[in-house]
Amino acid sequence: MAEAAPVVPVTVIPSTQKPVAPKPAAAPVAPAPEAPPPADASKAELAAYKDRLAKKEREYITERRKWEGERKGLGEKLSKLSEYEKREREAKLNPSAYLESVYGKDWYDRVVEAKVSGGAPTADTVALEIQRVRDEMEAKFSAEKSERAKAEEAAANQRVQEARQSLRYQGDALVKASAAEYPLLSKLPNPGAAIAQHIEEQFNEAHAKRQEGEEVFALSPKEAAEAIETMLYGFAEAAAQHEKYQPKLRERLTPQKVNGSLGAPSQQQSAVQQPQSAQQPERRTLSNALTGSTPGRQAPRSDAERRERAIAAYNATRSKAPA
Repeated sequence: MAEAAPVVPVTVIPSTQKPVAPKPAAAPVAPAPEAPPPADASKAELAAYKDRLAKKEREYITERRKWEGERKGLGEKLSKLSEYEKREREAKLNPSAYLESVYGKDWYDRVVEAKVSGGAPTADTVALEIQRVRDEMEAKFSAEKSERAKAEEAAANQRVQEARQSLRYQGDALVKASAAEYPLLSKLPNPGAAIAQHIEEQFNEAHAKRQEGEEVFALSPKEAAEAIETMLYGFAEAAAQHEKYQPKLRERLTPQKVNGSLGAPSQQQSAVQQPQSAQQPERRTLSNALTGSTPGRQAPRSDAERRERAIAAYNATRSKAPA
């Protein structure tokens, strides 16, 4: 009868130092609204007010992103803690299954070897420890690299936003100071934003087409404003030549009629026309002969005169009738 395998106490279990659940940090608070400057504030005060608001918004966004990153890491730590507690329960309820999941089918021989050696590290345990340290270092470096990439991306986005805001301010100031040079651009609801967008689009297009080692320069706000003004003028010319808009433009460009004529005649034209009308005799036609303003017989003024004219017309008709 074969001897039963000696019962070896389970000594290889997860570390007795139980991880502590990390405490979540409080979410950053949005900046308190700042009272706007008075209506009679100068341009410098308005610009300083906008800069303060933009700075507070940038700081809040940075803190918010940092908090979200920490919150994500906290979720991962809590997940690992839950996994640890689960494995600890498995080790207590079924040590054999737990040890087999850790060391494989030969878990018993390895436990005995560890017990006999008095806890001295073996080749396998040294290799496992080296692998564990390597995995931890790679995970740490990967996390740091990811954090650096996120920070660099956030800083780059912040620089882009600041550059856009600066270009908008410069574009608005340019168009406002030189509205006569940009009559079409000044009609846009936000010319500064149009200038900033045009500069960015032209820079990105030139950067995509550049050769290796070629340096790309961005347009100045004045160059962008002139380009947009030229483009808008081209749109206006195309609209003027299109059949859809020609009637509307013709109607807008035609002088309005005043009292049935194209505007009131000048004094010189009136002085020239009056002698001509006085020299030329009035032509008698059927239409103007029947008007009340035609010179000749006047209308009867009383009933007696009206009766006398009726009797005279009757007698004249009778005298012309054949006997």
